[in-house]
Amino acid sequence: MWVNRQAIAVHDHGFSGEVEFRQFVPGAMLGESVFGSVQAGEDPDDVYLLTRTLAFVWPYDERGRLIGEHVYEDGASRRIEKPDPADVITAARAAELLAPEIAREIA
Repeated sequence: MWVNRQAIAVHDHGFSGEVEFRQFVPGAMLGESVFGSVQAGEDPDDVYLLTRTLAFVWPYDERGRLIGEHVYEDGASRRIEKPDPADVITAARAAELLAPEIAREIA
């Protein structure tokens, strides 16, 4: 999952924003859990690109400590596309690409 675009605000009552998330989703996951209302192709072995806009509010208490999280999805923003297979980043490829960053942070 990655952020395509975002608008963020910090204020006295918390942290809030609107973010467009994009993620590759296996066809077998569509129709289940958080993706329950997302329908796509017939082949569960296919990978789809899901784009959706989420709004969120993370409220603070009077001392500026985080006390909750509220996330809302704009259902009308939801799009699903069949990407070119060469553009799909698998979990193994993501691990390979991120390994140097993770190693640097751990060191």
